[in-house]
Amino acid sequence: MRKKIEELKTLLKIKTPLAIAFSGGVDSVFLAAMAKKNMGSKILLLTLVSEFQAKQDTDNAIRMAEKLGLPHEIIHFNPWEDQSLIQNNENRCYLCKKLGFSLLRMAAENRGFTALAHGVNQDDLSDYRPGLTATGELGILSPLVDAGLTKAEIRTVSREMGLETWNMPSQSCLATRIPYGEQLTRKKIQQISDAEAELQQLGFEKIRVRCHGDMARIECDSKDIETLSSSLYRKKITKAFYALGFKFVSLDLDGYASGNMNRGLRKA
Repeated sequence: MRKKIEELKTLLKIKTPLAIAFSGGVDSVFLAAMAKKNMGSKILLLTLVSEFQAKQDTDNAIRMAEKLGLPHEIIHFNPWEDQSLIQNNENRCYLCKKLGFSLLRMAAENRGFTALAHGVNQDDLSDYRPGLTATGELGILSPLVDAGLTKAEIRTVSREMGLETWNMPSQSCLATRIPYGEQLTRKKIQQISDAEAELQQLGFEKIRVRCHGDMARIECDSKDIETLSSSLYRKKITKAFYALGFKFVSLDLDGYASGNMNRGLRKA
C-alpha cells in the first residue's frame, strides 16, 4: 500500500495546477487532502450540484472544503433538461456523467485549470459504471485508479491522516435508486431523498431507499436489519414513508449492497 501512496504523490506533483471534482465523500476528500499535502496551493475544488444529490451531501462538501482550507466552487447542473437522461435507460449514468463533467471541465478551464481529476478508485472498476466511459472520453484524470488504490486502502490512509471521512458511508446519485426503464421524475427523487433523510435521523447511516413504483424497498447494513424491523422503528418508518406518498414499505433481507439496481442488466 505504501508504494501506491508514493505513486499517487508522484502523479499529483506532475499535474499542477489541478481541479478536483469534489463530492465531499471518502475518495474526493482523500484526493484533495493528498493534493494539498503534495502540491501546495494550486488546487481548486468543484462540486456539481443537482436534484440528483441529497442536500446534506452538498452541505457536507461545503463543510469539508472549508476544513481542508482549499478554494471551492459550486457548479449547478439541471438534469431535467435532457430527455434522454430522464428516460432512465441503461446508459443513464453515461449521459449524466458526460453532461455533468462537461460542465465541470468547462468551469475548470475557464479558471485556468487544464487538469481535472475525480476520486474514482480501483474497486469502482468492478461494477457496471458507464459513467467512467464518459469521464474517460472527457479526459478526466483518475489518480487513485492509476495508483491502484482500493476503497479499503483509502479509508485506512484517511484514518491515519486524521480525515473524518475515513469511515463515512459511500454516497451515490439518487437516480440510482430507481430501476432502469422507469422514468425519473422530481417527485420520485424527492421522495427518495426525504425517505433516506428520515432513516438517517433515526440513526441508520448505511442505507438506501430503492423506489419501485409506489413501493419503497429499504436496504440497510446487515447488522441493522433486526433493529430496523423491530416494532420500535417499524411503525415510525412506515408512518413517515406513507406520509411521503409510498403505499408499500419493504425491507431487503440481503441488506445494503452497492450497485444493487444493476442486477437485472444483461451481462456482456
